[in-house]
Amino acid sequence: MNARLQRWRCAVLGALWFATACGGTERGAASGAGDERDPGVEIGDGTAPTDGVELGGGQTSDFGDGVESPCDYVTETVSREAARAEGWPVDTDLALLPPLAEVGLQRQSAGCEGELEAGLLRLELERVEIRLAQGTPIPEAAGRVECGPLLTYGVDVAIDAADGSIAGRFYLELASDGERLQGSGVEPAERVQGTLRLHVDRRRPHLAGANLTLAFTRSELSGELSLVVFYTDQREPLLHDGERLSWPPPPGARCADAPPLDDGSGSEWLSLDAYREALRAP
Repeated sequence: MNARLQRWRCAVLGALWFATACGGTERGAASGAGDERDPGVEIGDGTAPTDGVELGGGQTSDFGDGVESPCDYVTETVSREAARAEGWPVDTDLALLPPLAEVGLQRQSAGCEGELEAGLLRLELERVEIRLAQGTPIPEAAGRVECGPLLTYGVDVAIDAADGSIAGRFYLELASDGERLQGSGVEPAERVQGTLRLHVDRRRPHLAGANLTLAFTRSELSGELSLVVFYTDQREPLLHDGERLSWPPPPGARCADAPPLDDGSGSEWLSLDAYREALRAP
């Protein structure tokens, strides 16, 4: 399985509460809190979350090329003060996160149905938690690598497009590269709403998800929301890309770049709303 499929499979399985298939644990499971989560940092007011372990160990990371990281990470939720005391630039990072934002977006519809559509997307950051991961080398890498600490920000984001193309809530893990905070999160397709369309063959076993990617800088909020279907029967095609939204609109985007309405595979195009209803049908 290539790297993209493996990363996407793990992300969707995790969203469906099967994260153990990816070598990790369900978010929040180790604390025994169930649906009761730490209130997190209130964006903009400096309130710190309660310290406490959020995830158990045994997690591995992906380098992005399908190769597992040689480090195991144990992650805990920490306060703003604790992260600041260890020298992390949390105040600078959190200043990049607006509580509320509206951005112009572009919709890439299937089959080039008309011109590229424009719209408005509202994003609301509902909760932020500061997460510190301490790493140790896996046995195979002991003595050959150093596993430094990692700081990430867990963010709950609600999105709502004015044209009804997408509405839902996502959990993202954001990391800083010194200039921006960026990250992504996946939700199962049946948990989001809208007219954005999946490309899916419902006769085959599959996982369908919405992948939200965001990047925050001092001057811009950019991102993309894409729909993907991954088939679990290992037959070709292994996945289908659906429609997508992007903001700001990418320069030089053409309708011709959109996926075709009929690729000969027997799949169909269904809106998120229609897909959810189809799952409920007997």
